[in-house]
Amino acid sequence: MKRTTKLLLICLPLLMLYSCKNTEPAATIAAPSVSVQSFPGSGKMLISWKPVETIENVDGYGVFRADSKDSEFQCLYETDKVENTFLYNYLDTDRKVGQTYFYKVKSYHLDGENRVYSDTESSIISVKAEPSIAKDPENPLMLVNKSCWLSETYVPANLVSVSEFAVKAIDAKKIVRDAYEKLYHDAEKAGFDIKIVSAYRDYALQEYLFAYWCEVDGEELALRLSAKPGRSEHQTGYALDVSCESSGWDLLESFGSTPEGIWLAENCHKYGFIIRYEKDTEDITGYAYEPWHLRYVGEKTAGEIKSQGITLEEYLGAGIR
Repeated sequence: MKRTTKLLLICLPLLMLYSCKNTEPAATIAAPSVSVQSFPGSGKMLISWKPVETIENVDGYGVFRADSKDSEFQCLYETDKVENTFLYNYLDTDRKVGQTYFYKVKSYHLDGENRVYSDTESSIISVKAEPSIAKDPENPLMLVNKSCWLSETYVPANLVSVSEFAVKAIDAKKIVRDAYEKLYHDAEKAGFDIKIVSAYRDYALQEYLFAYWCEVDGEELALRLSAKPGRSEHQTGYALDVSCESSGWDLLESFGSTPEGIWLAENCHKYGFIIRYEKDTEDITGYAYEPWHLRYVGEKTAGEIKSQGITLEEYLGAGIR
C-alpha cells in the first residue's frame, strides 16, 4: 500500500513562493486560527491554519516567523487560497532543536501583482523545537516498531489486571487500565460492548506468536500482520487489542466497519488512545490496517495525532523524510 505523506497540505494549495509585499493594509477581516506542532528531534515545525470565516477579499495567506521574542517577523511562505480547503499546512524545516520560535499567519488580497496583507493577523504562537523522546520504554511516546526494538528482558513497571474489561485474564500498565475504564463505560453508555482481547505480552509469548503466524501464513504475510519479538508494542504494556461480540471477539479488519469500531475510531483519542495502524499507512508504520489495535499516548498527543490525521512515526518525526 502506498500513500503520500499526510504532513503535506491536506488540500495542496498552489505554491506561490514570492517575497512578501506589505503595501497599504486591507480592510479588517477575521484572523486565521493557527496551531504549530514540533516534531521532537527533527527540527521540523508544522504550521496549520484554518481559513478565515470571512472569505471576501481573501486571495491567500502568508506564514511569518521570528527567531526570538524581539526579532522582526520574516515571511516564510505564501499560498493562494484554495476553494473548499478546510485546513492549510506548511512544514518549516531545519530549525535548531531546543530553540523557541514564533509564528503567525496573515491573509492577503491581490491588488494587481501586489499582495496586500490584512491588518488583522493570527495570534502569535511560540513553540520550542523539541528534542527527541528518550528511548525509555516507560515513556508513553516510546516508539516501538520494526526499527526500534525492546530488549528480551524488558518487563514494564506498574502492570495491573484489566480482566474486568477483557475476555480473559490479562494485564496492562495502570495508566492504560485507568484510561480504558473510562472509555469502556462511556462506550457502554453509548450502547457498545468493546472488550480487550490482548494487552501486555512478554518477549517469549511474542516469539511464539510470530513463529505460529509464520507457519500459518508464511513469513512475508506474517511480517505485515505480526511483530517479531522485541518489535511489538504489546511488550510496553501501552497497547491493547479490542473487539466486540459481532466480530466473535476476534481481531478482524471488518471490526473497523462495525458500530463499535466506528465509535472507537471517532472517540478513542478522548481517552488518550490512537488507532495505531490506520488504513493506507503501511509504508510508514510497517504494518497492515488494524482497527482493533489501540496505543496509549496520552490525551494531548492522541488529540494532536487525531486532528492531524498522522501516525505516531510522523508525530515523532520518524516518518518524515
